Amino acid sequence: MRPNETIRLTDPTFGPAAIGRLASGKAAFVLDGLPGELVEMRIDEDRHSFVRGTATRIIEPAPERIEPACAVAGECGGCSWQHATHQAQLGWKKLLIQRELHRAVKGLEPDVLAPMLHGKALGFRTRTRLHRRGADFGTMQRQSKRVIPLRACPILECELERFALELTEVLKTAPQGDAEIELYVDARGARGAFVLRRDANKLDWAGLLSGLNIASLRVGRSGELHGEPLVERSLDLDVLFEPGCFVQTNREANQLLLEAVSQMAGQGKSFFEIYAGTGNFSVHLAKRFAAGSAAEADALAVRMLERNLAGSEVEVLVEADRLSARRLLEGEKQDLLLADPPRAGIRPLLTAILRRRPRRIVLISCHPMAALRDIGWIVGEGRYVLKRLQPVEMFPQSHHLELAALLEL
Repeated sequence: MRPNETIRLTDPTFGPAAIGRLASGKAAFVLDGLPGELVEMRIDEDRHSFVRGTATRIIEPAPERIEPACAVAGECGGCSWQHATHQAQLGWKKLLIQRELHRAVKGLEPDVLAPMLHGKALGFRTRTRLHRRGADFGTMQRQSKRVIPLRACPILECELERFALELTEVLKTAPQGDAEIELYVDARGARGAFVLRRDANKLDWAGLLSGLNIASLRVGRSGELHGEPLVERSLDLDVLFEPGCFVQTNREANQLLLEAVSQMAGQGKSFFEIYAGTGNFSVHLAKRFAAGSAAEADALAVRMLERNLAGSEVEVLVEADRLSARRLLEGEKQDLLLADPPRAGIRPLLTAILRRRPRRIVLISCHPMAALRDIGWIVGEGRYVLKRLQPVEMFPQSHHLELAALLEL
């Protein structure tokens, strides 16, 4: 067995690990360590130019190190930075964004990067996905397929944590099997559940969960909805969604994001929104622009999008990247293009966007590196200027971050 190494960690990363260098010169990505710490590490993976490992002993702790709020923080894969103060987490995210932004985009104006928007650090999640493997139900162990039984989860909003713990008790007497279960508590306090059935056991989930006061239940992606749609708040408006639709995990941070995006979007004659989801942004664009189109590929989300935009002049389009790219190329020039793409980014639409050249682009992303790459491509084409980049702390206790960017012709 390879002996442990002692290493000084120097920097955070856009990932769960801090980075340092071994005596050999190899970069080392170390879980459970913090920038500035001297640690003893176990090497878990050795590549040609870097290693990955885990801190087994903290020799010189950083001043930012704290006791995690959760007893399984180092074991569960849900929180990667819970052993650091939230203020330190915000500082590291700002540092990483500054560094990568200047690598991606040259000649920036000094005030392009806005101050971080953030809310509370614990008790913020209003949606969570839990896992069932056999008789075990809870969160997934880091770098493993083993389930950690749920006993408490301090990042969940209180009512959602209560819901999850009640479900844990119900499943203790249910037949064994594998499933993913997504839980929601909406803006009114109503409960929702989405069961992604993975086992051969044909459980009667509606009957099994009947005592949990669930207002909205769907079993399987194409399953029938039991109950009524759930409701989220989008600034001063209600947005309907059903279990299985994407909805932000952090209600407080989503409000901050919406305020920033509304300011970036402005108003005008026409807009085109892609990856519109259930209408978190669309409902506001409908009031700010004379006409517009909102495109979404997921049929379940489209059904809710149509309801949320009922009575507006916005055309709802059921289409994925290829059709949206064609529509961009063939249609009229828009005042605004707004996009909230999946983690892979906006690359499939980039050529069409650059050829059509909307007057403003607002790009939203939960993957900072993908977003900065896309921004670099757009600005590098020579016709757009990055006017503002707004980071939003959507995912406290983790390395993840939400970004909103405004680019203008």
